[in-house]
Amino acid sequence: MTFKSFNYADRRDLVPRLRPVASWVKYTAHLMGQTNSEEPVISLSIDNLDELIFLPPEPNAAIHSFDSPTFSQTLKNSILKHINTKGIY
Repeated sequence: MTFKSFNYADRRDLVPRLRPVASWVKYTAHLMGQTNSEEPVISLSIDNLDELIFLPPEPNAAIHSFDSPTFSQTLKNSILKHINTKGIY
């Protein structure tokens, strides 16, 4: 079980910003009966976007990739902080 998590995105990445649009489209299609899906309708809430920390991109870095240099220093700093504080934030 995770006690605390941090969610990062490249500032140039459109995927997190388009999520509310995709949710709205799916919700609208569901209301109009244009989907056969039995899965629950995605919430229209965009609260989860508030949890994202948008990082400035590294030059020439891949936009939507976990191993992008954009995240390298932040990941290293997070690991060191976790080790130094023994996981207590």
